[in-house]
Amino acid sequence: MGNFSIPIKQLIANKDNQIVVTTSGPLAGAVGQFTLAGFLSSVQASQLEILPDGDRMRVTPFAAAVQHAIEVTFTTGAADGDVFKVQTDSLDLTPTEYQNQPVEKRYQLPLCADATATATAAAAAINADPHALVIASHSAGVLTLGAKSITYFILAYASESNVTLLPAGVTNAVTVQGTLGTGTYDTLKNIEFAKNVDFDRNAEYYPARGGEYNQYYWEVNWITVDLGGHDVPSLLPASGRTAFQIWAVDGGAVDTALDAIATAVNV
Repeated sequence: MGNFSIPIKQLIANKDNQIVVTTSGPLAGAVGQFTLAGFLSSVQASQLEILPDGDRMRVTPFAAAVQHAIEVTFTTGAADGDVFKVQTDSLDLTPTEYQNQPVEKRYQLPLCADATATATAAAAAINADPHALVIASHSAGVLTLGAKSITYFILAYASESNVTLLPAGVTNAVTVQGTLGTGTYDTLKNIEFAKNVDFDRNAEYYPARGGEYNQYYWEVNWITVDLGGHDVPSLLPASGRTAFQIWAVDGGAVDTALDAIATAVNV
């Protein structure tokens, strides 16, 4: 969250009927109010705090995820029986029994006279493996490995050594940084919610597989009067700030309504 507070109220909106967004009054600048029925009481736009980025409501639009790829440049041939190892590490932080375990695949190379032959043999061995987690291509001694999924990144090693990438005379370069993107299913399911988060555990409030979400974040100042009920009531009103965060499925009615509100209050 950077300079933002950890929201105590967070919600993933998959369906239009999960949240009903209503407005009253001319919603422009700091005028008007909006209500998320069943989730929040009415919020005056003037109550929204100015965030570090200067907006009253921060909008983080969905961004497509990028699959990880690396280039391995061979400069020499290979001896018969040389082992080439490809390791994939999970970017998915979901704490399940078999999750997040690195997957190692080993490929034995034939005798190769030069770098081009080595890259060609390595690509052929990888692509012949139906269980490989990467797709291989080659050109003039350069082997390119691309992840089949956005949820892991790739490392390449020679034999059993994980100390240095590949043997002497071989270089390795990351061509695309592995990422899960912003507002994707894989990102949302890895959210580390605060322990006191007010979060509906109904299944429809979890991220939908393949879903694309836009994120809305705002903070509200609140003041309450001490109504007693304890030994020493205070005459001073209590105040504080509450942070809210909603992931709305891209293009849905909730997303459209929140986007209109953000446009109106971020002036």
